[in-house]
Amino acid sequence: MSTQLSGIIIAEGDTGIARFFCGVCGSSFQAEIARVTTANKQPICLPCINRYNPQRVKLGMPPIPLAIEAYLPD
Repeated sequence: MSTQLSGIIIAEGDTGIARFFCGVCGSSFQAEIARVTTANKQPICLPCINRYNPQRVKLGMPPIPLAIEAYLPD
């Protein structure tokens, strides 16, 4: 796997799943490595995406793309 993210805490073997630090708020979360949403190569947690997408749309910016199924419950 060639994906390089600086926010990976622990990769779970060859499952393609890892625990990350959010590049915005610093919280840890679990997601699929290849499909987690990133900004500047930093993983972004689902709560931050949900918090900031409405603000982005209000400012006329596109929402942050999201593959919600990539995020796993803790």
